Order: sequence, then C-alpha cells, then structure tokens
Amino acid sequence: MTDRPPSVGNEMSESDARSLLDHSFTGVLSMAAGSQGYGLPMSYQYDREENRIVVGFVNGPGSKKEAFVKAGAEVTMTVYNYEDVDVWESAVATGTLSPINGNAIPEEFVPVFFTRDPESADEKQWSDLDDWEREWYEIRVTDVSGRHSGRAPRRD
Repeated sequence: MTDRPPSVGNEMSESDARSLLDHSFTGVLSMAAGSQGYGLPMSYQYDREENRIVVGFVNGPGSKKEAFVKAGAEVTMTVYNYEDVDVWESAVATGTLSPINGNAIPEEFVPVFFTRDPESADEKQWSDLDDWEREWYEIRVTDVSGRHSGRAPRRD
C-alpha cells in the first residue's frame, strides 16, 4: 500500500502547456511572502517569444498585492479550461515577477488590457477599461507544466 494519492489526469507536454498559456487570457496568479500566500484572478498576455507573462496590477492604498510583489518570491500563474469532469486541461507557469515599463507592452497585447476609444478616428487609439492606473509586471517563466483529462476541451 502506498501513501500517494492516485494520479489525476495525464501529463501534458511542455509544448501543449505553453499553447494553453497562449490561448488563455485569464488565470490565477499565486504569490508568497514568508509563510503567507496570496492568489488572485488576473488578465494576462503570454509572450512566447520572450518567454514571459505580462500582467497589469491596479493597486489601491495599502494594496496586498504590492506587499507580496516586494517579497520577491517565486510566483505561479495557473490557467485552465474546463468543460466537464472528463474534458479539462490546466497549465502552471512558474517564474519571477519584475516591474516593466508600460510603454514596452507589444501592440498585439493591447486588446487584453484596453478597449478601442469610440471617440477617436484613429483605430490605434486605446482607452483604459477603467479609471485606475496600472503598474505593469512580467513573469519571467522558468518552468511550465500541465495536465489534461485525455480529451481536449474546445479552445475558442
């Protein structure tokens, strides 16, 4: 008899896990500071060429996120696609979180974080989705892994 629980799902190839990161735009960012953990749902964009995940934080006064970012510990981004108990997939990207200049965000990432300005004739004019200022970060990915049910969900 073994103390290990049975395996759930099948191991996903690194390529398939990266593909799931590429096709998902929301996930759960998990951070740690000392013995405390913090997870929050986030919009993100995966930059396969630079092997990084770009996220934008909205920090209010006394932000809990800011305290965890300053701790500088390893972070994970978990993404998943679930249709039912027999059709699902998930991927976890591990890495380090660092601030970046918002002007360095590639043009193709903009639709994830902004909306077209309806008042502008310039189709490249973007507006914030809300009135909050964002601080931009990247997760430099050091490891990607994933699991799946054996039947792939549809990726829309």
